[in-house]
Amino acid sequence: MRELNSTEINAVNGGFTDSLASSLEGALYGFGDGLVSGIAIGGTATASGGLGFGVIAQAAGAVIGAVVGGVYGTVAGFLYGKDEVKALCQSYRETIN
Repeated sequence: MRELNSTEINAVNGGFTDSLASSLEGALYGFGDGLVSGIAIGGTATASGGLGFGVIAQAAGAVIGAVVGGVYGTVAGFLYGKDEVKALCQSYRETIN
């Protein structure tokens, strides 16, 4: 039987980061980046309507986007690390019209 290298050990464990410190760094970075990306996408993805409902929809979209983006960024950052979540959130931000 052969010895597993560190990349194979991380893949077997279910994560892709090298250590707990890089996972925590990725989680903190992912939280901030996901939060900001979620606010930007949630606030701009809603359409404005008549009678002021567009403002309400944009506010709700920004709040929901912040929650979902923050949670998703934290989990993705913890599992995959700072560099991967940075690229992922950047690709989401590029889709904003």
